Amino acid sequence: MSWRRKGLVSGALLGGWGCLPPTALPPPVPGGGARGADVGVSGGIELETDACPLTQQPDGSWQEDCRSTVRLPPMGSLFYAQRLSPTWEVGGAVFWSSQFGEGFPSGAAFARRSVLQTDRVRVGGHAELGFASVGVGIPAAVRVRDPLWLHSLPRVATSMMELDPGLSGYQTELSLPLGLSYALSPTLLLTAEASMVKSIPRGAMPVWAGPGGQTSGRALGAVTYRMQRDD
Repeated sequence: MSWRRKGLVSGALLGGWGCLPPTALPPPVPGGGARGADVGVSGGIELETDACPLTQQPDGSWQEDCRSTVRLPPMGSLFYAQRLSPTWEVGGAVFWSSQFGEGFPSGAAFARRSVLQTDRVRVGGHAELGFASVGVGIPAAVRVRDPLWLHSLPRVATSMMELDPGLSGYQTELSLPLGLSYALSPTLLLTAEASMVKSIPRGAMPVWAGPGGQTSGRALGAVTYRMQRDD
């Protein structure tokens, strides 16, 4: 099987598992050659604050239950990216967080294309698809100095969630990350990233932090191994 077919099959298999898009995706940093693959692992925490969650009463009304709660659920992911050409790459990620599904993993497949790529700047488009989720984003990276890159992936994703039988809805997530990646070698990349996330429940789901949704912060670190190919 060719490297192109391996990449497409791997992305499809990873994307078919789970119902939420991954939070930790491969950093959008150039390198590793025009072809080859990236394999990595990430881990981090999320800062959650619940201000005034609303719960639906038997009569259909909503009751406000104001309280101050801070949680730091851990999260992590395994990701894979296959470079098909100098501008295209596909892959997938399996994501785990204690925030969703009592620690049950989820996943998504993604595709990226660079529309502007120089020796110092890279900007493109990103699309991801899970079993019950879809998202789009704009990956961008700027080389501060070799081998240090500043990067971001602003994205919006919508996923379907089911809390109880008969109680389901959609959640829209807006995220704005900012990260730094440092290449220890041509094959090893270290990443530190922080992001602000806005989650807005829709449909029959309770609104955890009022009608405007919930704002949280995330911090993570990642290690990426870059496999290179000359052909």
